[in-house]
Amino acid sequence: MADPLSFEALASSEHVLSSAENFVLYVLLEAVARGAGGGGRVPLNLGVVIDRSGSMYDERRLEFVVEAVKFLADNLTEDDKVSIVAFADKAKVIITPEAARDKSAIKRAIDDIDLLEIGGGTQMALGMRAAIEEVKKNLSGDRLNRVLVLTDGQTYEETACI
Repeated sequence: MADPLSFEALASSEHVLSSAENFVLYVLLEAVARGAGGGGRVPLNLGVVIDRSGSMYDERRLEFVVEAVKFLADNLTEDDKVSIVAFADKAKVIITPEAARDKSAIKRAIDDIDLLEIGGGTQMALGMRAAIEEVKKNLSGDRLNRVLVLTDGQTYEETACI
């Protein structure tokens, strides 16, 4: 059975004016596992989907994604299974769970993401489908099975279906 979660919230303001027509309130919600498990975390079965389309080069978006994935690589454990898929017009698995055991291999693949010939448009469904298939290969009730999509959300003539 999974450990219970507790939620902690941090708001940008202590008070909200009920008479304000437009009021922006930012809230950071953090879910924290509270269990007797000794502080460890459940092993990951993670499919990371990276948008490498043309719009990701605007405002250094792809650079930030690359840094985030490198941070992820630095924090993986031996029990984690991670695959990485890059997509634009086409999708390509650039790291399998077996290759992800080598953190430097992940970083090299991410550093070389610009060299992939996968087009310049955005077919997000292709990337998500490839990551889902990778996660299914290692699906387990003892793991946190997830797909993480890193994108700016701008699609172009999306035609594929999941």
